Order: sequence, then structure tokens, then C-alpha cells
Amino acid sequence: MKKQAVVAYVRSAKAGAEMLEERKEKIVQYCDEKKFDLVKIFEDNGVIGSNFERDGWAAMENFLMNNHKKISFLIVYDLSRISRNAHLGLSKIQYLNNRFGIDIKVVRDNKISMFKRINSNGPKRRK
Repeated sequence: MKKQAVVAYVRSAKAGAEMLEERKEKIVQYCDEKKFDLVKIFEDNGVIGSNFERDGWAAMENFLMNNHKKISFLIVYDLSRISRNAHLGLSKIQYLNNRFGIDIKVVRDNKISMFKRINSNGPKRRK
């Protein structure tokens, strides 16, 4: 059975190789466990996630434009590595899916909660 080809993206807002290398290792391990063929890892080091003016992200989109028929997924360590702006990040994910047919796989289990839990009985109600 042929392995599904994937690309990965890593980003760190703080310049320094240690955090990026750790995330890359986790992605490689994830791809090995899932039996994915990791074709390439794109990275942005020392770049904030509030916009998409990033060299690594632009290189990844350019790569996908030319190779999207061969790539099944984009692997990220954490959803916050795509964007710190939820609306912008979700829009970009939808763009990748609509334009290139690429889905996202997240290594770290992201649990998103819209509400803080106040106590075990649930949220307090106004009287």
C-alpha cells in the first residue's frame, strides 16, 4: 500500500531553533506512526502568527500550488502554529481545502472550549 504524501508547517514566534526542532521531531514521529510520507517541512522562525506575511507559509502555499495533487494533508503540531487569529486561521484552512483539496492533521490534541467551566454544576445563572 502506497503511503499518503504529506507536508508539515512549524512556526515559532520566538527566534531559536530549540522549539522548532522539538515540534519537527513530534511531527516526524506522528508521520511515522500514521505511516505518512513526509515530503517536506516548511518553517517560520521568530515570526508572529497574527498574519500570513511569512516566508515559510508562502513557500508552502507555492509548493502546494505546484504539487497539491500529490499531497493529502498538511500536518501541524498545534492549531495555534497556523494562526493566533482564529477567524483568519480558519479562513486559511478553508482556503487550503477549497483551493488544493488539502486537509489539516494536528499532532497535539487541541481541545477548544468556548466557555470557562465555573464549577462542577455548570455555569451560574442570573437570578
